[in-house]
Amino acid sequence: LREKPKHAHAHARPMSHPSPLLAAARELAGTRELPRGPLSAVAGGVVPRKVDAFGVFGVLTEKAANEALAKNQVGLASHIRALGWEAQDFSDVVVTALGKEYPLHRLVLSRSPYFRALMRGPWADAAATRLTLDFDDAIIDDDAVEASLAFMYGKTPELCCDSSLRVLAAASYLDMQELCHVCADFIIEDIDDTTLVSYQSFVETQNYGTHGERVRDACWGFLCSGGACELRSTLHCLSPHTTLRLLTCNELWVPNEGARFRLAREVLWRMKSAAAEATATAAAVEMEGCSMGKQSEPEVELVQGYTTGKHSEAAAE
Repeated sequence: LREKPKHAHAHARPMSHPSPLLAAARELAGTRELPRGPLSAVAGGVVPRKVDAFGVFGVLTEKAANEALAKNQVGLASHIRALGWEAQDFSDVVVTALGKEYPLHRLVLSRSPYFRALMRGPWADAAATRLTLDFDDAIIDDDAVEASLAFMYGKTPELCCDSSLRVLAAASYLDMQELCHVCADFIIEDIDDTTLVSYQSFVETQNYGTHGERVRDACWGFLCSGGACELRSTLHCLSPHTTLRLLTCNELWVPNEGARFRLAREVLWRMKSAAAEATATAAAVEMEGCSMGKQSEPEVELVQGYTTGKHSEAAAE
């Protein structure tokens, strides 16, 4: 390494005003006044004698400043998550949802437009210390609510095929668009021949705005591209409406119209077979219930679903 020449700063023209980045760095450091010279005077071709965490000769370079600010943001997020969500310290509001109470913080809840409007508007709950969430969507469970609330404290949700749908429903209720986007991205990436039926049934019965439309379009695109190949054996599990639309649309990839006819005939045969098997199962359940004297409510719903639902032979026809 070369020694720094004595005249390295001789012709360096000082800045009249420090850059906002350096000013923020000085305020963040709080230990000493940092030099105001241009960064090029200490960076271009000169090997420094002293390098510390704030850069060359105490001058906070742009890279070091960005790293310091990033560490500060990460530290703040970790602090809020650890004390606010995990330890539940300094709580100023209690949120009750599905019979479970969550000691939370109004400032953090204001990340959700739903809570922000509730706590700011001319409502009785605006200054209340207890808030109750009443969900009208049966798919939302306590795990989905907890994941949505934890997301506001910076905790990343752990998603799977089933939980992603429930968290999306809860996030849509709370108008948490960022979390909705995360769930929709996960679902779209997770669509394959084993999860398609669950996701397609979900988007057929639920409507969650643009995020639900993204999932619906992704499912439809996957159906059209693979319906005649890898999805051939699962098409009969779809609703009759979706199956009919798929088999008659121009978006479905088939080699020719003869292949389309053979595919339709195979799907219809599978639907009739599934309907016959479901009817036999329902009859067995009904007979067993009669022999025991009384059917349970789930068994009654099972029988009604098999005989009148989407898997019935009439629906297949």
